[in-house]
Amino acid sequence: MTVVFQKPRRARPGDLANATGSPRSAAITARQQAALGAALAGRLRFYPRGYAASGSGPFYTQRTILSLTRAGLLKLSTTMRFATATKRAREIYSS
Repeated sequence: MTVVFQKPRRARPGDLANATGSPRSAAITARQQAALGAALAGRLRFYPRGYAASGSGPFYTQRTILSLTRAGLLKLSTTMRFATATKRAREIYSS
């Protein structure tokens, strides 16, 4: 019997169909807070290493960005190339 290993599937624009669910009440992690802070300062762009405000980093994983999108704090462009903070995130986290 042969075991076939599958590579983890990358996120695709079709995955965002369920991303606009009800907002979560769970606290966000420190890494998510850092990514949200960078998105509040300006939009994040997708690079091969992840999402970042500039090409030199710091970089945030797709998993981090998608979890913030599901929570309703970030909005991804249709092509998943840019991530921006939502109005809700600006109201809650900007100080």
